[in-house]
Amino acid sequence: MISLLNNLTVTIGKNMRRYREQCGRTQKEVAQLLNIDAQYYGEAERGRKRLSLECLTELCSFYRIPLDCLIPVPIREDESDREKALAELETVLDGCTADQLRLLRLLARDVRDFTGAAPSGAQEE
Repeated sequence: MISLLNNLTVTIGKNMRRYREQCGRTQKEVAQLLNIDAQYYGEAERGRKRLSLECLTELCSFYRIPLDCLIPVPIREDESDREKALAELETVLDGCTADQLRLLRLLARDVRDFTGAAPSGAQEE
């Protein structure tokens, strides 16, 4: 759970930095807007500190973006969506070589591990 929270903190920080840079603002300017210390804000962008929800919503208002642009929200799919996606994936994989399949399997594991745990009942090869 702590690792997941740390990953989320880093992701939020990266998103904060991306939007700040897109607006051409400095960390100091954004920190002043939020009425917080510039060093603390910099640490938050690096994923070492966490901003309050109030600060994050204020940032979103400033950048005119929804909160889920800063805080990634996991998408829940129903089983039929999952089955359809698996069928489409199987079609794509049919034309792959063994080396390509091994690479894709590793990539899929990395994506799964980055976005959360495997569904219950899933087995690792």
